Order: sequence, then structure tokens, then C-alpha cells
Amino acid sequence: TAEALFRQILDGLGEESYTSPHKHYNDRIYAVQAHRRSDQMEAERAEREKAAAEQAAREQAERAAREQAERQHIIANLYQCPRIEDDGISSPFHQEHLRQILFSAEHKGSQFAQEFNIGDSIYAQAFAEKSLHNFLNDIGYDYSPTGFFLRISVEGYSPEKMPFWEEKLSVSAYDTYKTKTILDVAVSPSSQHLEVRENCGFFTQNGYEPISSVKSPMLYNFYYLPIGSHRISFELFLEVPADEHDRGIHTRLWRTKFGERIDIAKGSFTLHVDEAGRETLGKRLAITRRFPHSLPEIEADIMRLLPTYKLSDRFDYRILAINASSDWAYKRDEVWNHIVSRSVGCDVFVEYSNGARAIYYCTFKQEHLGNGKFSATIWDYSRFHDLYTKESIVEFID
Repeated sequence: TAEALFRQILDGLGEESYTSPHKHYNDRIYAVQAHRRSDQMEAERAEREKAAAEQAAREQAERAAREQAERQHIIANLYQCPRIEDDGISSPFHQEHLRQILFSAEHKGSQFAQEFNIGDSIYAQAFAEKSLHNFLNDIGYDYSPTGFFLRISVEGYSPEKMPFWEEKLSVSAYDTYKTKTILDVAVSPSSQHLEVRENCGFFTQNGYEPISSVKSPMLYNFYYLPIGSHRISFELFLEVPADEHDRGIHTRLWRTKFGERIDIAKGSFTLHVDEAGRETLGKRLAITRRFPHSLPEIEADIMRLLPTYKLSDRFDYRILAINASSDWAYKRDEVWNHIVSRSVGCDVFVEYSNGARAIYYCTFKQEHLGNGKFSATIWDYSRFHDLYTKESIVEFID
């Protein structure tokens, strides 16, 4: 009935509706307004999220564009580093002898020759098209200035016949040569530019600073060449770095692109060897070693041990002299600082079966047995030290 329906409506409105007929209306208005505000806030939030997403998309696109530009720049400059301003081709003579090594009897001499006697002072200059640093820059190698070598060969003469011949000598790209395109190459400098110390150390002096070290057995091998004429060839080149495959976009395939080496300059000359010239060079390279008998009892042990150890596998030899250190060097335990052993160094002077003379640095040691007692002398290690000439003075002074 209508009355029952009315009562159900009243029950649905709640008790407060009986006492406040306007409150239900107001609540309904508030609910509608709250719903509208919620819809508006949701729309605003959606608008903000849309704007943020669009901004993020724009930033991502800009970042991707920058990365792509950087990648393209890296790829475009993968095999090119910024070049330095070098001396370039400095004269018509330089242009005429580009990529050549020329030889003269004087440092920075202008009179070049193709033949020399072994006793002559011999200097060389390499006429390059660009500086050594730019050779690296032009292949995109931006690490240390390394990889340059000088190959020296004697025509018709096997390196195996030479005592410790070094065919490939490392070249130093000094800062003083950073812009130079005419490079000094060491061959056989005069005493004015070469200091020979008693330990066979070669040091340049008086403004002579070649790119190739004179501290090598090369000069001694010239000294020991057989009597006659020999064609000596020099090749200056860059040994191209190995390919790199593990640096992502920085991967560089140097050898794939440029080959194993890049030639810079080369040249040759004829060296005439005779006894008089050999003696002249021998005196220029001679060392003087006069020494006392430092530890006679140890020297006796060393002379006893030498025949039991082969210093050279390439040549037979005989012992000419030994020079032991004047005192022991003690090795101690790193934790307790207890003496473990003691050792003594010894230069052993030998003459090979082919007549060449060499120095070996050997070490002998004694193990500590405790209470200040040591074992018998035994070998520790040995290594080749250097060659020396027959004009050298090696003798005891007592």
C-alpha cells in the first residue's frame, strides 16, 4: 500500500531525515559536488601525467639524438685523433729525400754518403712526411706514443751468426721530437756524443738525442762483423696496434684497416770492415774494469761452479775473468726479519768461439742454516749483460 511504501522510504532515509528534512538535500548536493571535484582532479591528474609522459618522450628523443650524434662523431673520427702542428716538409731537399734515411760522418751534417769504414763516425737522419705523434694521430691511436721500431739488417748475413743481434730496436718518441719531421737515428756516434761507462752503459751527451737508443749490442755487432764489405739496411716503421674488439662503439680494427706496419723511412749504406778500422771502433767503445780480489774464498767457489752451468746455448766460450761483489747481500724473512740467505753478484767475462767477448751478470747464494752458519755456495741466477771489445781493459789490480 502507499502507506507501507512511504514507511520503507522513511526507513531508507534514516532517522535524521525525520527530524531534519533539509539535511538529506544538503548531503545530496555535497555528494554531487564532491563527485564533480573528484572527476576534475582525476582529469587534471591525467592531464599532468600526459604532459609528463610527453616531456619524458621529448627528453628521451633528445637524448637518443645526442647519443646518435656522438656515435656518428666517434665513428667518423674513429681512426683520426686531433693532429698537432708539426714541422712538415721543411725544404726542397726534404721533399726530394722524403721517406729516406741518409747517412753522414757528422751530426746533422749536410754531406751524405753511401760508404763508410767501420772506424768512422756515422750519423743518420730520417726524412719523414709528418711527426711520429701524427703517425699515431692519423690512425686514431690516442694512447701512449709507442710502437715505433728501427729494423737493422746486414745483407747476406744471418742474425744467428751475430752475438745477440737485435734486428728490431724500440724507438723513443721524445717530447723534444713531438713536432719534428727530420729525425736523428743512432748508428755509430763519435766520442763527442757517446759516453761509455765501465758497466757498458751507453749515454748520449752534448746535445745528441737520437730516437733510437745507442744502448744496444748493435755497435758491438758491427765491431765483430767479418773483414770485408757489408750492406747495412735501416727501416723506420710504426707497428700498427692490434685490433680492439671489446670496447663497444669504440672498437677499432687498426690492423684490419692499416695492415701490420706503416713504413716511415728507410735507407742503407756499405760498411767496410778492416783491422785498423775495427781497432779504432774498439777503442771508442772500450771499457776499463780494474778490480781487486774481493772475496777470494767465494771466487774459488764461483770458479768451481762455472763449468757446471752453461751461460750460453748459442756459442761455446771460455772464461776470461770474474769480478765478484765486495760484500754479501742478505735476504731476510718479511715477518720475523730473520736472515734467510745471503748472495753475491759476479760479472763473468767470456770469449765466444767466434771471437766475440761478452759479460754475464751472475748471482750466487748461500742458505742460512741457523746460528750464523751458511750452506755451501750454489747458483742463484744469471743473465746476459753486454758485449765488449777486445781493446777493453779487464784485469785484477792485486
